[in-house]
Amino acid sequence: MADRWMIFYDDETTFSNEDGLWIDAPTDGVLYVISKRHNSDIVEVSAGNDHYILLDGETVAATQDLGPLLRKWGVKFGRWTSHKMQEKIGNRVAAEAAKWR
Repeated sequence: MADRWMIFYDDETTFSNEDGLWIDAPTDGVLYVISKRHNSDIVEVSAGNDHYILLDGETVAATQDLGPLLRKWGVKFGRWTSHKMQEKIGNRVAAEAAKWR
């Protein structure tokens, strides 16, 4: 577990591991996150990112792109296509769904 972490918000408030769990911290308005990993003397500072995540209860990850993390968790990504392709695949879906009844 991370020895310490603290989130600094744009309304000048903070939330740290002493205030509660990471999941309980306010979601929006993060400006900075500082953290210190277990058995390390290094204090890490993260800023200027769209998303901050506490991985495995120890590592603060900061990223602009959640795609790689979401893929690791098995999230599947939808996409838009042409009307023609949507209709073509939709017909296959209908045929397969009919077999399931």
